[in-house]
Amino acid sequence: MAGCVLGLGDFANGYRDVNANWTGGAGCTELKISPGPGSGGPGPEAAGNGWRGGGLPGVVAVPGPDGSVIGAHAKFARRDADGTITELGELRGRRESRALARSGGNLVAVGSAFLDGQTTRPVAWVSDDDGKTERTVVMPVVEGVDGADAPWVLAAAGPELLAAGFSNPRLQLWASHDGGGSWTVSELATPSDQTLVHGILPAGGQRLLYGEVSDGHSQKPFARLGQPGSWSTVDVPGPGALGAGTLDAHGNPVLAVQNREPFRDNQRTRYCSAVLVRGGQSWQRGELGCGEAPVQVAATLADGRVLIAGNRDLWLRAGAA
Repeated sequence: MAGCVLGLGDFANGYRDVNANWTGGAGCTELKISPGPGSGGPGPEAAGNGWRGGGLPGVVAVPGPDGSVIGAHAKFARRDADGTITELGELRGRRESRALARSGGNLVAVGSAFLDGQTTRPVAWVSDDDGKTERTVVMPVVEGVDGADAPWVLAAAGPELLAAGFSNPRLQLWASHDGGGSWTVSELATPSDQTLVHGILPAGGQRLLYGEVSDGHSQKPFARLGQPGSWSTVDVPGPGALGAGTLDAHGNPVLAVQNREPFRDNQRTRYCSAVLVRGGQSWQRGELGCGEAPVQVAATLADGRVLIAGNRDLWLRAGAA
């Protein structure tokens, strides 16, 4: 994206939340909604409905051919380098796609789907033609676990894929060794409180799971290092949820932290944001300040800089010298 990023999200138009994209220039020092209110879909805006939104629909996106970006929501869709949006293959079932990754020549989206009119199952939608068509792969579940507990995050390294969900109360992990064509499931022991995995990063031949443990009032960091069947706890400094992550230009994990302040009567919820950077065997924590909107995403730009952003603020860390 011209040295910057494409942001996917929702925009509150005064009546409802609609799909929206954000883009930035080569410096990537700010992100602007594009297309903006007053543009987007064909025809006039419906009275009492507001701007209809615009841009690439999707909960997550990956790079496509020739400078394009491909996202997944109810369908695969492609945003070309000139901003043109093309709808691609529809995802089967009454579905809720949550994550997307490129595994070799395959696009793999994961989430949950109501396929047979009776049962919701975790599924992978696998496309070998950049989203034009897909085949739906039903993923297994641990015995005794509700099939509605589906993956929320996904990471790929060649044909190897790893997906994770949240504990309800048991946390499932799904692994594929063939680009999403088949899956195995395992279980990860977690604290008694709800555990949510927000992301997966490669780390020295292993995988780093990061997220949060919450009792509904406070958020504690959750981090595990290893592979399915063998995980160790990673201690990180400070409180808060590990909400987003990326690898810097040296391959070191960078994690964005969201810490919700205690609720106070008649006051809006405030969040304090921070960043964790791992160098060697230790973590360094830097505070980013407090406000009503926490950090949401982290990405490494083409020039090696690390971008962290929330709904109102953006931070940049210099790349390798």
